Amino acid sequence: MVVTGASGRTGSRVARAAAAAGLGVRAASRATGFDWAGPATWADTLRGADAAYLVHPADVGAPGTAEAVGELARRAVRLGVRRLVLLSARGEDQALPTEEALRASGADWTVVRSAWFAQNFSEGPLVAELRERGELVFPAGEVPEPFVDLRDVADVVVAALTDAERYAGRVLTVMPA
Repeated sequence: MVVTGASGRTGSRVARAAAAAGLGVRAASRATGFDWAGPATWADTLRGADAAYLVHPADVGAPGTAEAVGELARRAVRLGVRRLVLLSARGEDQALPTEEALRASGADWTVVRSAWFAQNFSEGPLVAELRERGELVFPAGEVPEPFVDLRDVADVVVAALTDAERYAGRVLTVMPA
């Protein structure tokens, strides 16, 4: 299976969880020659794989993401990749076109929606802001928002990648217990 973003926060955990489950993992990142911005790099990464985890480096709702995910998904299907699992965002309407692009690809797809990652506060770009300001300000007012551990996201993604009968054609939302 291909894991895009394999050197990032979610991809690295998906790759470790898949390997721990005894699955063959093909890490895809700029370090291995895969680049979301370089479609010429996609075929070598996808060829011969049966499944792929897709995590776009920009926000899933950012301009251009739906087009990139849709094109990669269509190429993956043409290369024989049947299972595609996309990391999306819970409650982000801007992510819906990207999810639809995956659905339209012809793959056995699953969308995994997640809330904010708990690791954003220990590994991500927010760490510097928290250290500098001592607080993190959200423009959402007093809205309770769950934080999800990335190990849980990885476990859900691996289950979705390996059990098409149960998870194909579904949107899964990862929430803390």
